[in-house]
Amino acid sequence: PGAERQEITLDGATFGPLHFKSASTCGSSCCLLASMKFNIVAPMNFEYRPRDPTPLAERITEIGGCELHRLARCPMAIGTMSAIPPPPPHLLRLRGACCRRGFCGVEVAVNGVPAVAMEDDGDFKLPRRRVTDDSGGTLQVSLKGVPSCLLAGGSSELAVPYGQGEATNLEVDVSCLLWIYWVPPEDDDEMDPPEGTIFLVAHQDALPERARTVKGSFTCLGAKEQNIDLDGSSFGPFAVVPGLAEKTAEGEEPPCILSGLAFQLEAPADFEFLPAAPEELGALLADCALQRLAREPVAIGTFRALPPPPLNLCLRSS
Repeated sequence: PGAERQEITLDGATFGPLHFKSASTCGSSCCLLASMKFNIVAPMNFEYRPRDPTPLAERITEIGGCELHRLARCPMAIGTMSAIPPPPPHLLRLRGACCRRGFCGVEVAVNGVPAVAMEDDGDFKLPRRRVTDDSGGTLQVSLKGVPSCLLAGGSSELAVPYGQGEATNLEVDVSCLLWIYWVPPEDDDEMDPPEGTIFLVAHQDALPERARTVKGSFTCLGAKEQNIDLDGSSFGPFAVVPGLAEKTAEGEEPPCILSGLAFQLEAPADFEFLPAAPEELGALLADCALQRLAREPVAIGTFRALPPPPLNLCLRSS
């Protein structure tokens, strides 16, 4: 107010100069700059906070004089640009399908940044960018420490979209896929009688060269299909799909459906099947069995060679 041009537009192309000229030709006791007001458009992801009252009017009121003289000597703050806080992070949750416990021991890399370990409960906070209504993108997430064959699409690479409407949590399931095999005894095996160990694992790359397929079946009481047949044509994978979850007391974790596996196997010719003791197998598959099986094979029994039938030798006189 009081200037020939009462409103001046700032297009952001330059810093200035801005020209002001009084509309009155007669002198005035009040500085023209005292009545300046600012309407600033904040950059993306910032908000403008003006000083109120304006420092120009404040200084004129307190000390009077010409504000132009003071601005020629030093700048004056007329407000601040405050960064808008970023939105809350995505919560990436890696859960075993067997019991919904967090999958531990996994590292996460986002957009090529060096991998960082997940928390012990299987959670990882994915940072989110500040975005506008018409912008978004995709985070490239890589998981290390969980077999890719247990993840959707058989890939440990995830594409996580971000924008204004994305979900705050991202659940990633680790499937219950099992492989079963046995390793015959070596020819020079010193055990008498020789035994071959039967293994259960949740990682197809863990199969050794000497692995052999197994016939029979196994039972999983917590699965949708409780009895799964093994026809001996492949090592797996054998999918264990959880059934209805058991009700647990508040604060208690649900039991892992794999902890109660029972095996009924057909021994190869000249062998007999010796299952592992239930209490021993139960201890090996306690808590989240899928995590243990994804790291290493677990012995579930042996095929022991049967002794040869006795040789009857008869001596007869002529």
